Amino acid sequence: MVGSAKGAGKVAKAKAIANMTMDPISRNRLLEIVSILNKHQLLRQPTPEKAKAVLEEQSFKKGTEAMNELLEAWKSAGRTSSKEKDDELWNEFKAVRTEFFDKKSEYYANMREGFAKAKAAKEELIAKAKEANQNENIKELTAQMNDLMEQWKKAGNAGRENEDKLWKEFNAERKAFYAKRNAYYDGLKEMFSKRAEEKRAIIAEAKMLLARSEFTQEEVSAIKELRTKWKGVGNAGKENE
Repeated sequence: MVGSAKGAGKVAKAKAIANMTMDPISRNRLLEIVSILNKHQLLRQPTPEKAKAVLEEQSFKKGTEAMNELLEAWKSAGRTSSKEKDDELWNEFKAVRTEFFDKKSEYYANMREGFAKAKAAKEELIAKAKEANQNENIKELTAQMNDLMEQWKKAGNAGRENEDKLWKEFNAERKAFYAKRNAYYDGLKEMFSKRAEEKRAIIAEAKMLLARSEFTQEEVSAIKELRTKWKGVGNAGKENE
């Protein structure tokens, strides 16, 4: 029933259009087109923010659909009795269509150019990340990878065809960095733990010597030796020192 009602509505609309004169139909269609284009801000010079909003709302797609529908309605409306009037109305209608499609072409050309620039920038960042991962200085490497990540965020979108592939490559280098950093700090933690044990053993020896309170030449020499041994052990980490 709903489908039938919609079909009947379309037939009635077509009959109404056929019974109307050409001039008001053309004028109304032109006004409708301008209204659509102005609504989506497609007749104005787009700023990056407006262009992004248009893309997210798919306004060019909707605008194209509306244009095609209006062209079909224009064709079905027939001609007036004056060829001169027909040409005048068509030229006015065509001018609005041309402006819309020129804006659409320009927008997508700029978008493709932006994708290409972002792709090139991200490929360069991937190469830099691979090179950075050769650095064995973890502090320097951490700073490098953080900086590369910030650059990646600012590089822009490389397009659906490229973005996922590029991110997988870049993220693989990030994962390699994290694995390297984790291994470094795990090793550092283990080393500090061993050094802490050695220093505890030195402290225990020193306490035993001090407990005798004899301070013989032999004990003084032993304490000096423990001091040298303590320095030789090295840093046991901030938590243990």
